[in-house]
Amino acid sequence: MSASAAVAASAAVSGWNGATNMNTVNQVLGQLDGMLTNHENQVKQLKADLKDADATIATLTQQRDAANAKLATAQQDLLAAQQAVTALTSQLNQAKTENDSLRGQLDEKIKEIQQKIADGNRQVELKQQEVDRLSAQVGSLNGQLGNLQNQLTNVTNQYNDLQHASHAQISSLSSEVDDLRNQLRAAEQDAQGKPMKMVSYYEWLLAHRDNYPNQQVAVLNMYGDLHNGSHSDGRVTTTSAKSLRYLLGNRPKSYREKEIVGPNAQHSKLHENNQVVNREMINFLWGK
Repeated sequence: MSASAAVAASAAVSGWNGATNMNTVNQVLGQLDGMLTNHENQVKQLKADLKDADATIATLTQQRDAANAKLATAQQDLLAAQQAVTALTSQLNQAKTENDSLRGQLDEKIKEIQQKIADGNRQVELKQQEVDRLSAQVGSLNGQLGNLQNQLTNVTNQYNDLQHASHAQISSLSSEVDDLRNQLRAAEQDAQGKPMKMVSYYEWLLAHRDNYPNQQVAVLNMYGDLHNGSHSDGRVTTTSAKSLRYLLGNRPKSYREKEIVGPNAQHSKLHENNQVVNREMINFLWGK
């Protein structure tokens, strides 16, 4: 039933049937119907808006849940990062402690090396003083050698001048020349076989003397002297051969020298079925 029908029925019951005011009532009723329709439309719109709002709320709820999940993940990542920072801080502190320890060890090593350098410098200074002293001795010995050489030259000249003199005089001068030569040889080498003048390879061997086995090897040094005034076997002088004693020093278990003299003492003949050499070697090797 419409609003106007309801009003008409109500008027009939109450005995009110005035036609004059019916139009006014109808107008009011029409306005009421319009307002009701308007209200219904507004309710529909509100329901639609409410539905949209529910959808928006659902979407926002989903977004909120997603944001909360991201926040939880971010909080976990932050916690993991904090734990990583804590671990790195611990490692850094440990590395710093180790670095401080290594720095201390390095400082000690540097001090030790500096001390060794200082000790080495002192040893070098002492060695230089010893070298200077030996150089002075060598200079003195060279002077003595020069004097002996001058004497030898003078005697040799006298010997040459007196070649036509008597046999007795020549023999006397020859003996004097041999004596001077022996003095010269003695001056070139001391009792231990140390040569007064050393070539570079002999000095190198002497510097590496400690490489020779210590107290393990027995040495027999055999050398030749032709007895022709050369004091050699034709290639190696007796002075050079005897310098082996000083070169080896106290390293050999034992050391013995044997001089082979005469024509068979020539350098290459020393090992060519030389009976004297063979006998010495057999005695040395097998004690027979």
